[in-house]
Amino acid sequence: MSKITLFILAFLTVGIINAQSLEDELGFIYVKADYLLETDRYEESIQEFTKIISEDPAFKDALYKRATAKFAIAAFLGTKKDILQSFEVKGVTPETLILYGKALENLNEEEAATNTQKTASMLLGNSSNSNRSKRNDTNSGGHDNDSGSSKEKSPTEVLKEEADKIDEQVGSILDQILGRENGTSESDGEVDNSESDGDMTKIIKKDDEVVAEKKEEGPDMSENEIFIDEDLTLIIKDGLGGRKVLNQPNILILNETSGYISVDVCVNRNGKVLEAVYNQRNSTLNTQSLVSLAVRKSKEFWFEKSNKEELCGTIVFKISGRS
Repeated sequence: MSKITLFILAFLTVGIINAQSLEDELGFIYVKADYLLETDRYEESIQEFTKIISEDPAFKDALYKRATAKFAIAAFLGTKKDILQSFEVKGVTPETLILYGKALENLNEEEAATNTQKTASMLLGNSSNSNRSKRNDTNSGGHDNDSGSSKEKSPTEVLKEEADKIDEQVGSILDQILGRENGTSESDGEVDNSESDGDMTKIIKKDDEVVAEKKEEGPDMSENEIFIDEDLTLIIKDGLGGRKVLNQPNILILNETSGYISVDVCVNRNGKVLEAVYNQRNSTLNTQSLVSLAVRKSKEFWFEKSNKEELCGTIVFKISGRS
C-alpha cells in the first residue's frame, strides 16, 4: 500500500473521529440544555442551546427549544427569529407554527398570528386524516389502486377537500342546533299561551332562580391581595381570587422602576399550578430577568383542592420601584 493511500485513510479516519466527537459533545450539551429548560432555568438553557446552534443549527430541535425558552422570558422577537431559522433548516411543523403564531400575537401582528394558527390547525388536521387514510389503505390491501392509473392529488387539492368537509360538518351541526332551538321556542310559546297568569309568574320566578344559580356558578372574579414586603404585593384574580393559597414561595424582587408583571396560570383539582405564562398585554414591565422570575415563582404556588378539573386565573406581581 502506497504512502499516499495510507495518508488518505489516516485523514479520513481522523475526520470521522472528529465528527463523532462533535456529535457526542453536542448531544451532551443538548441533554443539559433540555434539563435547564424543563426546570424553568430559561436564561441558562438559552446559553447552552446557543452553543449547539453555533456549531450545528440543524442539530435535533435546538432552535425550537431555544425559541421556547425565549418565549418563556418574553423575548418574543428572538422567538420569532429562531422559528424563522428553524423553518429554513428543519422545515415547518405544526409545533413550530403554533409557537410562531404566539410570538406574532405578542408582537401585535394580529393578522399574521391568526393566519399562522389556522395553518397549524390545518396541518394537524391533515396529518391526522392522512394517518387514518394510510391505515384504511393498509386494511383494504390496496385494492383501490389496482389500475395504478389514479393521479396523486396535490397538497392544495387535499387542503381544499378538507376545508369543504369541515364546512359541511359545521353547516350540518348548525342546522341541527338551529332546528332544536326553533322547535323549543315554538313549544315554549304554546305552553306560555295555554298557561294562566299565575303559572306564568311561577315560570318567571323559576327562570329568575335559574339565572341566579348560573350567576353563582360563574367565574370567581374576586381578588386576593397578598402583601410580601414594601417592594412587592401579589394580586391573585380572574378566577383564582377566592381559592385559598396553601403554600407560596419566597419571593425577593428589587427593581428601580414600579410596575406590574401579570402571569396567567392554570391550576388542577389538587391545587398544583400546571402552567404559567407571561401576559405582556396586562403588564407594564418586561425586563427578562423579572419576567423569568415571576413565571418561575408562579409555578411554585400551591392552592387548596377543588372539584373543578382545572381553573385558570392571573397572578399579578405589583412591584414598587425604588426610584
